[in-house]
Amino acid sequence: MPQLYVIYRPEDARKKSKEIIAVLEKTYGTSNIQSPDYDGYVDVYAIEQDVKMADFLLVIIGNYWADMVDETGVNLLNSVYDPVHMAIATAINSRKQVIPILVDGAPMPYPTRLPRELRKLATQDPIKLDKNAPLEKSLTKGLKDIIKSDSRLKMPDFVQQVKLPQRTPAPPPQPRLRQPTPPQKHQQWVKPAIVVVIALAVIIISIILMLLPINATGYPIASTYDSDSEIAIQVTAVPPTVIPTSPPTLVIPTDTPSLPKITVENAHQLTLLPDELIRVSPTESVLFSQDQTLFVFLSTSLQTVEIKEIATENTLKVINTTPHNPIAIQFNDDESQLLILLNNGQVMAWGVSQE
Repeated sequence: MPQLYVIYRPEDARKKSKEIIAVLEKTYGTSNIQSPDYDGYVDVYAIEQDVKMADFLLVIIGNYWADMVDETGVNLLNSVYDPVHMAIATAINSRKQVIPILVDGAPMPYPTRLPRELRKLATQDPIKLDKNAPLEKSLTKGLKDIIKSDSRLKMPDFVQQVKLPQRTPAPPPQPRLRQPTPPQKHQQWVKPAIVVVIALAVIIISIILMLLPINATGYPIASTYDSDSEIAIQVTAVPPTVIPTSPPTLVIPTDTPSLPKITVENAHQLTLLPDELIRVSPTESVLFSQDQTLFVFLSTSLQTVEIKEIATENTLKVINTTPHNPIAIQFNDDESQLLILLNNGQVMAWGVSQE
């Protein structure tokens, strides 16, 4: 039986989604149906792993599915921490088939309203559940047609039970024994000649090394030679060339306002400082505060910078750098500012709010 993962928004179509899941469990078995537990803590990383293990992703879409926003007014589909965003993006990247299920007369979302990584959803053939038609009949018929046409599923169990006739393997061919051929006369002198050439090369290299003057430090000696008097007038030791390698440093602005030190108690009050964009060189992407209480983690793929408390592993602040990718982070000298280097060569300067 296929493994199905069902994702939906509780605020959009909770009742209808529960009815669909009940029909799926009755048809395909409870062990083959998975869905997030919205009554508890929803772990988006667990959703990512479960979607990768499933064969199909079922996305239940209601009338308000594409218009849901968070407490700051940002559309949830644009957030990588949104369970629906995580499930659809994982299924598309893992080449899983995504099946939209439209309920309550909802239309398919337009591709332009979806993030770039989710736009493939709009190209899939949806299953439309008619209000007047029985739910079980219209749902199971639409799913069976899609699952039957998908060739990536494993063979049915009855195929594996068919006993195929065993074929007796043919014995491996026996190698033919060949008589050793006597060496030709012109080949008998080749090996001794090679040995003589190698010995002469070793002797010549040894003589050259013995004639090369070396000073007490072990470096070759470079001297200036007077061709008239045939006397060396200057002798200097030439040490090996050492190219200093030092990591690039972050340029800290000197005219920034004086702010309190970033600690566990006030790290959640980090706010973007105006007029603090400077050009810098990239450094590390993981930081610890000097008092070893804060851990700063930069994620280029998620376009975020997270500040966590080391003792409790609590996330104190999540800074979104969209549309630019962050590539480096660093504190200033008194740790009153957190500087984030973007891929356009500029820095976002964050400090503790005075409010």
